[in-house]
Amino acid sequence: MVYAIIFVTSFILIIAYYYFFEIRSKKRKEENRLPAEALFLVRTNNLDSEKIGRNKLLWTVTLNNAFGISITLLLTNLVSTYILKLILALAFVIIYSIISNYIIGKIYIKKGYTKKKSKKDK
Repeated sequence: MVYAIIFVTSFILIIAYYYFFEIRSKKRKEENRLPAEALFLVRTNNLDSEKIGRNKLLWTVTLNNAFGISITLLLTNLVSTYILKLILALAFVIIYSIISNYIIGKIYIKKGYTKKKSKKDK
């Protein structure tokens, strides 16, 4: 029961952080900038962020990060030694980020949110 409370609390706090500091950021909206996580997703999968929409892309990244960080926190609470916590967290974050960005990218590619390739790119 304690682990469920930790998971839900961290999930909600991370979503609140991203909502107030990333999604609602007036500076980023005016400049039409994206956070590093969203840029990584867009560039590695050749996605068109204008087709997807800034808000939808940011919410996707927010939920992905919130879930990943909450699971990492939960996994590290199950282990007692500090070194093992660090190793487990590092390994999980790397594996999770690669797999989740791959899956999200494939979903967006199937929906047709890729950039059109010009004749020079072929």
